[in-house]
Amino acid sequence: MSNYSLSDLARKAFINKRHLSVLYDQSKSYADIVAKNQDGEEEYYEIKATTMTQHEYLEIEQGKTKTKYFGAATLTEWNVARLCPNRYTFVLVIMDKDNPSDMLGYVEYSVDELLSYSTIPPFKINFNIPFRKQPSPFVQKGSSKGVHAFEGENPDFNRLDGLISYYTNDLHGKLVIPNSLKEK
Repeated sequence: MSNYSLSDLARKAFINKRHLSVLYDQSKSYADIVAKNQDGEEEYYEIKATTMTQHEYLEIEQGKTKTKYFGAATLTEWNVARLCPNRYTFVLVIMDKDNPSDMLGYVEYSVDELLSYSTIPPFKINFNIPFRKQPSPFVQKGSSKGVHAFEGENPDFNRLDGLISYYTNDLHGKLVIPNSLKEK
């Protein structure tokens, strides 16, 4: 078995297949691959990887099945995609389930194409709690890639309140709130 993750194998296979002039390979948080195009501009590729058997892949290629891939992209990735939509590509790489170092194929989606398949679910607030209660600082250094609900050590600035305020504003969408809790 390989020492590489499925994402690593898919990224390397795609780079080799497309003969990309790679500047950065998974070193940026806004794209898995940053490559240079013929005009010397940076192009960005966000790789989403999955596996299937050769038989399953052939069934999809022949239109005999309508299997779909479920994935997600970070807000950071979408932000860069939005800023340079003609140079940002989302790529679904299909690797062989029986031999994960072999790529069966890939599908490239432009920003607009992927956006047409995308939905924004309600935000989730993640937490990481101990099994035994203990005092908790507002910021635990290095505990997560996420943003903490409180800014620094100031409990008066609550990011959760800011998110709720933003998403309950009719201009930005609606958060479901029980009628009994709505302001009158």
